[in-house]
Amino acid sequence: MSRRTLWLLILAALALHAPTLGVGFLADDHAQRLALAEPGRALGGLSSLDLYDFGGAASPGSFRELPWWTSPDWSVRFLRPLSSLSRALELWLFGANAWPQQLCSLGFFGLLLLLLARLYARLGLSPRAQALARALFAADESSLVPVGWLANRYSLLEALCAAGACLCASARPARPLAALLLALLATLCKES
Repeated sequence: MSRRTLWLLILAALALHAPTLGVGFLADDHAQRLALAEPGRALGGLSSLDLYDFGGAASPGSFRELPWWTSPDWSVRFLRPLSSLSRALELWLFGANAWPQQLCSLGFFGLLLLLLARLYARLGLSPRAQALARALFAADESSLVPVGWLANRYSLLEALCAAGACLCASARPARPLAALLLALLATLCKES
């Protein structure tokens, strides 16, 4: 596949995902904005490094109430400091304007498509298999959620770091330290 065709594919994928620019803030996006605007009030006192640490069961009357049958031991805690820092930086830069933040997500998705194109080529796939893999990934609807829902950005960041780690590991000569660093960064974006 020529460079021109690759860029046309990436532009087509970005056009398919462009409607996410009008989605605005959804679900956890509001809690994250509140947590950074009013520290200590939202979701047990989230901070810019732990926006995905939802803590344990809240007491009645708090900002976040759970049903009465929720176990007092209930907790949801994700270690995603890089994703949290990314969201905090964007919320600091753009505040209540979701559009530029979603444009950043679209940019991350475009960069991911570029990295995957290089990875598919480096893995020695036939040109037809590379083209098919790029087209399927670019048009897959499952990427709409990480691109459109800002609090779900961690999936894009993890995929970017993981693709970068695979590229470094498959380089000639291999770059194992860079691959390990990128793999570590991927785990700091999302635990999977």
